[in-house]
Amino acid sequence: MIFDLAAQSCVGRCGAGVDSSQPCQCNTACLSYSDCCLDYMATCVTGQTCSVFNDMTEYLWTNDNHRLTTSQFTANWQTQVASSSTTDQSTSKFFTYVDETTLNSRAIYTAFVAILDNFYALTGTSDSITTAEQAEMDKLYSLLTPTALFNKLYSYLKCRGKISSVTDFKTKFYLLWFNLYPRSSSKPNVLDSCGFEHVIGSLMWRAPSSPGSLSSTSEAAKSLGSFFIGTSPQFDLALYTLCAFEYTDAICNIKLGGTSYAIQTWDIAHVSGLQIGSAYPSI
Repeated sequence: MIFDLAAQSCVGRCGAGVDSSQPCQCNTACLSYSDCCLDYMATCVTGQTCSVFNDMTEYLWTNDNHRLTTSQFTANWQTQVASSSTTDQSTSKFFTYVDETTLNSRAIYTAFVAILDNFYALTGTSDSITTAEQAEMDKLYSLLTPTALFNKLYSYLKCRGKISSVTDFKTKFYLLWFNLYPRSSSKPNVLDSCGFEHVIGSLMWRAPSSPGSLSSTSEAAKSLGSFFIGTSPQFDLALYTLCAFEYTDAICNIKLGGTSYAIQTWDIAHVSGLQIGSAYPSI
């Protein structure tokens, strides 16, 4: 991967006026316009300290300004079953209404949806990333990093010593979410999965993007899973990235809107580097 790092950093640019020739900005208005460079808070905002972890998760929740409101989708809850049950006992569609006009008007959602068909749903079948698909991933990343959520995430992880620079963050983020790995340790040459495919693309927004069932793709249905409803792609990716770094292979206890939740993340142990094998709300 080739990174244009000088153009994506605020080093030497703090307080500079808007420069349309640059891909991101480094002034006080950039958080409002979601066009900050990834390291704006860490580099330009004085007095930055390592946030208390729950303050960090509350910040992500409060500043998720692309989260859908309850008027923008309708869920048909139907039958409640035990968490151990893998049999669908509800006969109707889960989502009966989604405000697709709003979703389709937001670039980050359309960039997200564009990636959903980049992977095979079934394990055992090798995936590959084409040049066009890599460009789709790069576009999503370029839309994530200027947001307040990712600025805060970068600042926190750098303060905690988890990442060292814009370069390091991007390298580790791509490894975490987009790098292909073998799902089974017995088939080390079959690169059939990645964190994005298994966690983010499987259920969360494939379902709400249009009214229908919770099957992950036309190739396979996921019989058991848990996920947030209505949250934005940047929120999900920021939260699970945070928990993966801070509580690898463990329960990540968080607060969102004053309510406590638990997130479980798992690393793929049989490959090197931190790569998400699974991440989900533990219920």
